[in-house]
Amino acid sequence: GAHGIGKSTYCKDFSPESKQVEVLGVYAFSERNRGFTPALQAQPEVFVDWLRSLLSVMATGKPARLMQFTYAELIQQAGQVFQDLAQRCLNDGKVGLLFIDGINEAAAIGGESLQRFIGLLPPKVPQGLEIVVVGAGLDAIADKLGVILQGAYRFTLPPLDDDRQYHFCMSSLMVDKATPALVSALCNRAKGHPLYLRYLIDLVNSGVSEEELEKLPPFSGAIQDYYETIWAQLLTDSNAINLLGIIARLRWGIPTAELTSILTPSESTVFVTTLNRVRHLLSEPGTTEVYHSSFSEFVIHKTMELGEWIHARLYDFSLQLASGDYGTLNRVFHGLLADAQRQEAAIHECHQKWVDQSVLVGVEPDVLLGDIEDTLKAATNIGTATDI
Repeated sequence: GAHGIGKSTYCKDFSPESKQVEVLGVYAFSERNRGFTPALQAQPEVFVDWLRSLLSVMATGKPARLMQFTYAELIQQAGQVFQDLAQRCLNDGKVGLLFIDGINEAAAIGGESLQRFIGLLPPKVPQGLEIVVVGAGLDAIADKLGVILQGAYRFTLPPLDDDRQYHFCMSSLMVDKATPALVSALCNRAKGHPLYLRYLIDLVNSGVSEEELEKLPPFSGAIQDYYETIWAQLLTDSNAINLLGIIARLRWGIPTAELTSILTPSESTVFVTTLNRVRHLLSEPGTTEVYHSSFSEFVIHKTMELGEWIHARLYDFSLQLASGDYGTLNRVFHGLLADAQRQEAAIHECHQKWVDQSVLVGVEPDVLLGDIEDTLKAATNIGTATDI
């Protein structure tokens, strides 16, 4: 299905009608809470740790211990877990469902990330288990999906029908705005696309006039076309572009009040107006968290040449007291994506004291291990590995 059609929501909320079908888990590349980026989720060891913990919780009620394996051993481990999960389901007279959501995001990372991830999946799914691979634009990456396409059923998530659109609008609009005429206008523009409909509803609830609403295009089939209309309005304002580039590269959302210390005086002057323009694209007022990853991806693509410069600014911000827990947990991450000078500084930031501080403020173990591994790779590339 297309971006924003509701694939991730479908995976999270899927409830089988048959008692013989059991949802075992959802492994999401698009889960961005506390540093779980697609690049991290695509790492074979992270996926295998998730699989092993899934099985361990079913068997003992406790997650599996983190262990180090070579890639060949990870393939063996994954194969064994799939077999064990399937056997447990067969023993219970059930079929287990595993959702892998956002496979296109693994492809977007580049390199061998997708191929190495696909290599962990069984060439033939054992009886008692079904694996549902979910993503946008699968035709474009079909050649990289290999044997998992052979004999696979294919489903496309449909748009919302008229009744569902109508009821969603009526329940989401403020009471004083939920008129049949307005709901009809919103539904006609959204054409059943849930994400675009959500954006339109948020715009109306925030006070957009009917005249402004009429200027918005009907859904074209790609949510990126809507983002292009917003981008065109901001294109002449470099400060607004910089601001969105920063928001899109934050590892997770932070309070908007904390963002001001990153900004230059000229960027600060457009801060409020720019946020007002894109507020409906954010999760909620007062935070920089983007509601849907497709907008972050769009902005990152549009500001690709600014990436190193923005990560340098975020690294400098992370060293400030005002950055709070976010700065502690993400200074190494942003530094490694910045210029050479800050890369080297970030390598030296990766020490036991930083690890201890990160643990104290609640870092996710896989995220921390991923940052340490990225630091070792960077240190090897620039010849300072002996300093770690």
